[in-house]
Amino acid sequence: MKRTFLPLILVLCLLLPAGTLAEIANFNPEGLPVVDETITLHIIAAIDSDFEKTYDEQELIQRWAADTNVDIDWILYDAASWTEKKNMMLASADLPDVLIGTVTSFDELTYAEQGYWLPLQDLIANYTVNMKDFSERYPDIYQSFFAPDGNLYKIPRLKGQEDMIYPNRTYINRTWLDQLGLEAPTNIDEFTEVLRAFKAMDPDKIIPFAFRTNDPITARTVFNRYYPYGFFGTFGRFDTPDHIVLEDGEVVFTADKEEFRNAIRWFRMAMEEGLIDPEAFTMDTAAYKAKNTSGDNVYGVWTGWTVEETTNPPEQGIIDYEMLPPLFNVNGEQIWPRFAYNIAASSGNVLITSVNKYPEATIRFLDYAWDPYFSIQTDWGIDGLGSVINDDGSWEILGGGLRAARMAEGMAWNFATLVPQHIYDLCVYTSPVKQFEADSCAVYSPYGQDLYPNIYFTLEETQEMTQLFTDICSYIANMTATWIVEGGIEEQWDDYVATLNQMGLERYVQIYADAYARFIGA
Repeated sequence: MKRTFLPLILVLCLLLPAGTLAEIANFNPEGLPVVDETITLHIIAAIDSDFEKTYDEQELIQRWAADTNVDIDWILYDAASWTEKKNMMLASADLPDVLIGTVTSFDELTYAEQGYWLPLQDLIANYTVNMKDFSERYPDIYQSFFAPDGNLYKIPRLKGQEDMIYPNRTYINRTWLDQLGLEAPTNIDEFTEVLRAFKAMDPDKIIPFAFRTNDPITARTVFNRYYPYGFFGTFGRFDTPDHIVLEDGEVVFTADKEEFRNAIRWFRMAMEEGLIDPEAFTMDTAAYKAKNTSGDNVYGVWTGWTVEETTNPPEQGIIDYEMLPPLFNVNGEQIWPRFAYNIAASSGNVLITSVNKYPEATIRFLDYAWDPYFSIQTDWGIDGLGSVINDDGSWEILGGGLRAARMAEGMAWNFATLVPQHIYDLCVYTSPVKQFEADSCAVYSPYGQDLYPNIYFTLEETQEMTQLFTDICSYIANMTATWIVEGGIEEQWDDYVATLNQMGLERYVQIYADAYARFIGA
């Protein structure tokens, strides 16, 4: 008896979701273009409204579309409206094919339960080159992208720039030290005397120690770089925006400990003596920079990331300032917080939605943009304008890496990029300012201690933590500012600790501890 076989194409018709079959006929699993016949992806994305060109006008993105044979229907929102527009889209379930922009873990997990996002791990393993290479080179970092349900839904903006692991740096005015015949301080007593000597040079003008701390209270990111969290280590334990650190594998809360109290005591003394900027708790970023760039430098010591943030021109900053290593603390140690450098920020998240008819083509389309040398041009400006890509794989930053050069063409702060550390290691810093910043690693890395890692809370933990984090960290921020500016820590300390406990401090710490235990498989 003759056996009949259904044609393979018909079998696939019966087994595969609608839309997938057309992709199989049109899709190239490797090489370019990604598809033979043009497809269109609808992408909602965040964009910086200061850019000279929108995404659809940028040369780099036009090249991306042309090489992959994928048309992009962009729906673009600036930073001011992104959250509102994104939330409206999620609430209405009117989904695009791809979403690129800030998506909180709460939204990611909430809408994952409702089936909004496609899991990406198998697509990455089967169809990508650049993201798969990253997953194999940096498995621990890659594993941190997975949600508690075991799926990977969101790829963050990845930037392996090594000096980003120490964004919270301390700069000291070397020109003034030389004028006064002083050496850089090595402990808190010497540091205090240096500040006093700076103040005496011009009491009406000089700000011996400058920092600022009125940014929104968020988890630890490079945006928390202006407050002297690392300097707290001088008193035995450095601090973090969420006041959580790891010590010998244990989760420790910092802001009810004697080391924290002693640090606030010192800051209060320094404030009373006029050694700290009295506007430290009220000024914004623009004011922080303006004070030190409106004429001669007025900061003796300041905290931040790059000299561009407080000196103008930046080249003068690397003449007048040097990075101050951690002071020896009360235990005779030098310690400094080491951030998780590979996740640059929460911006630039990429998610593929469940309405997408071309998941395989889409992941290959995205993987094209995750090529490190494409991403370099996205981050720093296209080859010849903001960057130079050399034949041997080395590369350079043009224009000092300043915003004007980076925005000229193809650069997007909110866009998803992938430049791992081994590619950043090939960067040739022709700008003295950028080389100065890169050299920070040599100053801080011998003393770096890992912070609590980037870990997902479960959806239930996230819902609970949202209120706990806001209440506890806002209260600490308010009390810290009050104690430093007005005093009162001795009289109010016991009530302060009792209030933290009433707010749910024990549960706050337990959630961190539980998440960390899951992360390490304990």
